[in-house]
Amino acid sequence: MIDRVNEKIKIKTTERHTCDAIRNHLVEHHTIAECLPIASSFFASGLSRELRDVVYSYLCVEKVKIHIGRPSYIEEPITDRVRQREHEDMQPDSYAMDPRYMGESMAQEVAETYYSQNHFSVPSYNKHLKGLLSSHPLLPAIRPFDLIRKVDVPIEEFQSAAWLNWEQEKEQLDERYNRLSSLCMLSRRDQVQVKIELSTQYSAFKSPSHHPENELQEERHILNSLEVMRKPIYDLLHSGSKVILRHEQEPQHEDDDQVWQWRYLTSFGERNDAVMNVFQLTAEEWQKVRCHRHVNSYLC
Repeated sequence: MIDRVNEKIKIKTTERHTCDAIRNHLVEHHTIAECLPIASSFFASGLSRELRDVVYSYLCVEKVKIHIGRPSYIEEPITDRVRQREHEDMQPDSYAMDPRYMGESMAQEVAETYYSQNHFSVPSYNKHLKGLLSSHPLLPAIRPFDLIRKVDVPIEEFQSAAWLNWEQEKEQLDERYNRLSSLCMLSRRDQVQVKIELSTQYSAFKSPSHHPENELQEERHILNSLEVMRKPIYDLLHSGSKVILRHEQEPQHEDDDQVWQWRYLTSFGERNDAVMNVFQLTAEEWQKVRCHRHVNSYLC
């Protein structure tokens, strides 16, 4: 009896997925048939590029940060993304930059506006940072690293360093270094702003009575975290980029009486009294360090 019920459920599920696929195909076909002539007519209207860019800004420029790599986008067909446009951040594979909807030339211009005028946020724990900078998923001619001006990289250190063995910690640090190094792909560095937001829940920020056995490990771990950021930050700083490193210590528990603490660890900060610049080497000094000392010399 149970097997027959499960088989019926399986058949109904397959039928529903088939119906959804057919519906999405029909909706997509109909939408393209409506959008493409309108977009082609607009592009051929004779408006100057400056005026077209103003129109594009209404289409693809957000007033808030665009968070790249949200899981809800990964498996959804494009018709579902169109329906949820008002509720989700515009991703690079949006219909607004899809040549099937906009035509090749207009899609490329929209993409140029999208990358150059938006403020992106890409968490360090996912693999989307390099993908965001290196290429566009639908337009091979677009080079995002030439266009992007503002990007944030949140880094969360919510797991105590005392819970990781050295191999796990080193693997985590190496992965982060490789992902942060993608920032050096940005080409027009004198026009670039990069903000790295390091969030921690370290007991070392508390009084010595709180987990004193972990404090040394956590101090070592944050020094290693700064070592990971050192080369990308110095390479960007000495190329003219504005690099903001904000360190925020969060309470370990919701009912914790510990207050939120924060500080800026580069010379660019929003409040002067919260700046503690730890990246003070000149370009010449940094080159000497790179020549005589292995980058990413972790404390273990």
